[in-house]
Formats: sequence, C-alpha cells, structure tokens
Amino acid sequence: MYKEVEAGGLELVTQIGGFSVVLDVSVVSADGAVRIAVADLMRSVTLLDFDTDKQTVSTIARELSPRWLSAALLVDEDRVVFADSDFHLGELQRNSSSADEDIIRLGNIGERYCGHFINRFRSGRLSALASTSVVIFGSISGAIGLIASITEREYALLSRLQNSLENIIGCVGGFDVKVFRSPNKAAPVASLSSDAGSMIDGDICEMLLELNTVDRKEALSCFDSGEAAFVVAAVQKLALLH
Repeated sequence: MYKEVEAGGLELVTQIGGFSVVLDVSVVSADGAVRIAVADLMRSVTLLDFDTDKQTVSTIARELSPRWLSAALLVDEDRVVFADSDFHLGELQRNSSSADEDIIRLGNIGERYCGHFINRFRSGRLSALASTSVVIFGSISGAIGLIASITEREYALLSRLQNSLENIIGCVGGFDVKVFRSPNKAAPVASLSSDAGSMIDGDICEMLLELNTVDRKEALSCFDSGEAAFVVAAVQKLALLH
C-alpha cells in the first residue's frame, strides 16, 4: 500500500506478504470497517482487515485448501464468492466457530461446476426489469452469468423444485444434469463436499417455465397449491434478472 511521507510524497510500503500470484482483489467498506479479499492463484482466498486509524493491514481469515483461484468478490464483510481454475463457482464464509484457532477459516458453504473459466466478478444488473443488484460474472470464453441472493423460504422450495426437475429432465444432450453440475472430484483440489451446499441452479429451475402442462404439473406435484404458486412466482422473478 502507499502512505504519505514527510516530504509530501507517497511511499510504497509492504503491509503483508506471503502471496504467490494475486489474480483479483475485492474491497468492501461498511460501518467504518474495511475488508479486503485477495484471490491468489496458489493460496485460495485470504480475507484482510484494513485499520483506517493505524493504516495497517492484517489477516483475519483464510481458506486453507490450495485452491487455484481465478476471481473473487466480497459480498459483505464475511462472505466471498469465488471461481477457480477447475471451472467451479462457489461461496466462502468466515467461520466464527474457529475464532479460537490461529487462523479463522473461510468455510465452503456452496459450490457448483459451471464449465467456464471465470475471471471477473462485478455487482450490477443485467436486465432493466431487475429490481435488485446481483453478482455478475464474466469468463474468458465470453460467457456471462449471475449469482442472486434468495430468501430462506425461496431456497427451501426451489431446492425441492430443482430435485423434482432433475428427475423429470434426466439428461440434457446425453449429460446427466445432477452429475454435470456437481463439483469435480477429479480436480487437483478436492471439493469439501460433493453437495452443492447453499447454491441453487437457476438454469434448471427456469426450465419449469418451458415445460408442457403435463410435465409442469408433475414437477410441482411435490408442493401444495400455495407453495406451487409461490414457486412459480419465484422462478418468474429469477427469470427477470437476465
């Protein structure tokens, strides 16, 4: 970082080291606290705290797996969305239960195989019809996608819808939908879990809107009438985001 010196100029001062190849840096400032997420090619994500009074930087959390990251973005003071070189997309969260350890861990709370080498995250909107901002990602292949936050109720119901649709759709182009989206266990850094965690596949959920009447009725058969109406409305709202 740079700091002002007595001569009135700026001097480059090393505040913290130990990184290999930094590919992305994200900063969030809220309530006087400044958080910095550093995506390193060899050392995954490190969460830093910048003390505005002392003008110092300190490490407060880290993901300990040697994941090769390609991009990261701070969603808030404790959560980071990430992409790695094995085409995974996921989210990390600071684990307060590890506060008694030397290094507080960033836990993997959700991960999916997306099939694209993502190298940029930005906050914004893809559609003029969208009512809220989302996390937009871009890849070296030119693909653009987004990550949107949903409520606990929406997650619970959309998770059931996703499972129902996966059984109905089965496969797309010869690929099993559920297997294709699962984290790649053959990657050099094994995923912490084969489960997608707290992430819902919006592409699969939006297939509900393309089904014929018979298949849509079957997909919604696991819900009561009130839940079914809520799920359809939630999927339509997600579709407006792009």
